[in-house]
Order: sequence, then C-alpha cells, then structure tokens
Amino acid sequence: MLDKDEVLFSEGEAPRNVYVIHSGLVKLYRSLEHGIQATVRLVHPGELFGYTSLVAEEPYSLSAEAILISELCVFSAAAFFKTLEIDPSFARGLLKQTAQELRSTRRDLLLRAEHDATSKIASHLIELNGPGNVANPTSIRITRTALADLAGSAQETVSRVLGKLERSGLIERKGRNIVIRDKEGLRHLAAQRRAGEETGKK
Repeated sequence: MLDKDEVLFSEGEAPRNVYVIHSGLVKLYRSLEHGIQATVRLVHPGELFGYTSLVAEEPYSLSAEAILISELCVFSAAAFFKTLEIDPSFARGLLKQTAQELRSTRRDLLLRAEHDATSKIASHLIELNGPGNVANPTSIRITRTALADLAGSAQETVSRVLGKLERSGLIERKGRNIVIRDKEGLRHLAAQRRAGEETGKK
C-alpha cells in the first residue's frame, strides 16, 4: 500500500521488482533542475510497470510516486522472468503494453510541445477519467497542484482553465472532485483548440 505522495522508487536505483496497480494512481516522472518534475505518464489500475529497466538491466530512469492512495501487487525479478519464459501470452501482452506506452509517451511529448494549457488540461482530464461516460460519470479527485504538475502549468492557470471548462458545461466541480460532463467536448477541445485559434488569426 502506498500513501498519497509516497515514492515507490527513484531514478538511479537498481530495479528489483515489477509492479501492478490494483487500485489508485501512480505517476512516473523525471527530476529536472531546480526541483521541477516532468511527468512522463500515469499508471492506472491493472497496468504493469517497473519492468523496462529490469529487462534492460539498467537503473530506473524514472521515479514512481503515488498521486492517490494506491494498492500494488509486487512481483520479484525472478518471478517476472520465469513467467516470461513459460507463458507466451504474458510475453505478448507485455509487448502490447510497451507499444501502447511508447505511443502514449509520443502523444504527451506532442501535447507539451504544441498544445496550450487548456488543451493539455483537457487531455489529462480525459485520461484521469478513464472509462467514465455521461451516463455513468466518474468523479476525479485531484488537487490543483497535482493537475498543474501533470500539465506543466501554474496553479492559477489551472484554476482559470477549470473555470472556463465548467462554464462551458464540459466539467462540474464539487469541492476537490471534478466530474466530466462532456467527454467528447473535451476530446474535441484537446485536439482542435490550437488549430482553431490559428485559423481564427488568418
């Protein structure tokens, strides 16, 4: 069990285990200068992580920290490699997850390079919402500080953006909880906002 903000492992440490999240949310990040953290991706329940450094026989290149209270399943290196040897379906699943992670990383890098704060925040809200939909909305519990860290924006910027999204009917704020009311609208905003603004300037 990891408490909120508890660090599971830090970059530079030697990997010894592989982890699967049973419940909660974990962020993988790299430490930059002046104490700044660059979030690489979020790990959701059911996802395996910590294995790439183990397979590469290299120290962790990222740190792992719980955003929410998280329950983990821990597998030793020996158990992980034994399962790879005897279970082809597990190996295929691992390759599939690795490909998805690479695609997600490329997408996030593109977002950070090209999208404004609103687009980034809309994208992260969609990711945090998971399988929730209008008929069965999921409540996201996340602080402005954590959301600002994910989006690489100031807390004041996050507050302004959330206010705009709420006035537009895309989300609803209930204390620290955020309910997605129009997921497709958020997707459209994340993908089209920049293009639309550039077209409006012509």
